[in-house]
Amino acid sequence: MFARANTMMNRLFPLKGVPKTIRAGDQYCLQAGGCNPVKVTEVGMRHFTYLSLPGHAEGPGKHITFTLEKNGYTIYLVVDARGPKAAWQRFPLLNDGNYLFAKGMWAAFAFNMAKAAEAGVI
Repeated sequence: MFARANTMMNRLFPLKGVPKTIRAGDQYCLQAGGCNPVKVTEVGMRHFTYLSLPGHAEGPGKHITFTLEKNGYTIYLVVDARGPKAAWQRFPLLNDGNYLFAKGMWAAFAFNMAKAAEAGVI
């Protein structure tokens, strides 16, 4: 499923700036209130990982992995972010707001993937 999804990622990923196909080594700017530069560090059979670069809203050095996991007939999108917190994330209200934004974005990504799967596109 991920291999087919990765032929139309620009239509599935909820932020602009993603190319049609994600490839390891590529760099681009995710558009969310400006340019948020990332580098793709890994693309696997069921996942891909971004590394946030200097200028990213969450600061540089954060690894964000998106993985499709299957449990029976259900497919889940699992998002894992690891790395240093930006200075503004030390403030609970700002950090909570960022969490809600990210949760909304990744829910939109999961929804887009589900709709594409229902339509038989991926």
